Amino acid sequence: MQPLIAIISPAKTFTNEEVISSISLPIFQTKADQLIQHLATYSPKELAQLYRSNESIALTNYQRFQDWDAVQMSPALLCYHGLQFKAMQADVMTEAMWRYLTEHLRILSALYGVLRPFDAIKPYRLDFNCQLQLDSSSSLYDFWGEKVAQALSLDGGTLLNLASAEFSKLVLPYLDRSKVQVIDFDFYKYDVEKERYYQPATLAKQARGAMVRFLAEKEVSDPTELKAFQELGLSFDAERSSTTHYVYCTKS
Repeated sequence: MQPLIAIISPAKTFTNEEVISSISLPIFQTKADQLIQHLATYSPKELAQLYRSNESIALTNYQRFQDWDAVQMSPALLCYHGLQFKAMQADVMTEAMWRYLTEHLRILSALYGVLRPFDAIKPYRLDFNCQLQLDSSSSLYDFWGEKVAQALSLDGGTLLNLASAEFSKLVLPYLDRSKVQVIDFDFYKYDVEKERYYQPATLAKQARGAMVRFLAEKEVSDPTELKAFQELGLSFDAERSSTTHYVYCTKS
């Protein structure tokens, strides 16, 4: 069977629940440790500048990096807590759904590179908007290079791009499109008053999470099966879609 992998973005928020479950180590744990050691040299003020955040966020992450070994770890799919992950409802998935996602879902991360659902992670804050330079790397994109794309092992397969532009940039530039089929996704809502479709960020995040759940529930093996996705009032729009771009719209 040809590989079928869905990629998604991480979240900036995390659950506080202690999760005891079967876990695996991230593929690039060594490189993540390198980043953590570097971030641990930052002061709260420097982290605030790096994140372009308030003092509270900077201090929380400063404390995490200073005492990293003591920070609780959880499986990645249960640790993140944004709208996308809430829509997945991973905490009530069946074992069969978890097995499917372990094989077919990857979470992209500025800190960890790429994560499988059961990979053990700790709460952190780092994205590709952070102007972080490490060793000879000019940016986090440069730090990761083509490593994440190579780790996906997609030759001859299909990539379902459910990630944001910020995170998909970690993978897409390094794929050989003659060997890998990439399908992008867009989700539109109809504005009755203005009589036009638009793309609410909230809907996109929720739809991506619901799509991941749909993949697992149906154990999708052929991308065309995703045309049957109907959640959040969305349905497949054949006129706006192509073989490499699936568009879903709410009904007018």
